[in-house]
Amino acid sequence: MAATWIAYGVTLGLMVLVAAVAGAKRSGSIWGIFIDARDTWSLTQFQLVLWTFTIVPVLVAAVIGRATEDPSTAWDLVVPGEIWGLLGISLGSTALAVAIKSQKNGPPGSPLGAGDRVLARIDAKNARISDMFAYDEGIGALTRLDVTKFQNFVFTVALAITYLWSCLWLFAKAGDPSAITSLPTLSGAALGILGISHAGYLTGKSIPQSGRPATTTQETELATTKFS
Repeated sequence: MAATWIAYGVTLGLMVLVAAVAGAKRSGSIWGIFIDARDTWSLTQFQLVLWTFTIVPVLVAAVIGRATEDPSTAWDLVVPGEIWGLLGISLGSTALAVAIKSQKNGPPGSPLGAGDRVLARIDAKNARISDMFAYDEGIGALTRLDVTKFQNFVFTVALAITYLWSCLWLFAKAGDPSAITSLPTLSGAALGILGISHAGYLTGKSIPQSGRPATTTQETELATTKFS
């Protein structure tokens, strides 16, 4: 099993390194993979990265470990349908969130148009983790907590931690790599809770927030200015 653990550590380490270097090169911040076009931390990007960094190293480690026993059957590994469903929810939520943001950055005449109420940061270096939990627009933009974002973050992190624990427990209990024939599954209840959580988050995100946000000359500006 040593090869499996080594493969897991190396894969995770390389992914973290590439993400940090790419972020630093493109946005001037090692956290750039989490930062969106508004130069703020994005909850959906965080979630997509979290699931990618949870599932991919585990899958690669299992395949490489099995390959040390029998390369011809290395990929004879079952990925439960619930995992594909989880990734589908995450990808779909990210796409819809980006679409909603795009519409809100548009002029008032467009669907969800709220260009004079959407706040952005002036530079990616000003991005804060707390941006993930704040409203995008209105008087509370980037300052007040959006509870739909917070609950979505909590459910996602809790599910990711428990799933990763299940994967590492599987590695620890397997006598040899060939005994790993499937990744751990998720219950339908867990998947349902995650789906409801994302639905609540996207619904909250689509509801227009009133008021003009407060801007600062050093950190924030209206998104209409940034994207004009």
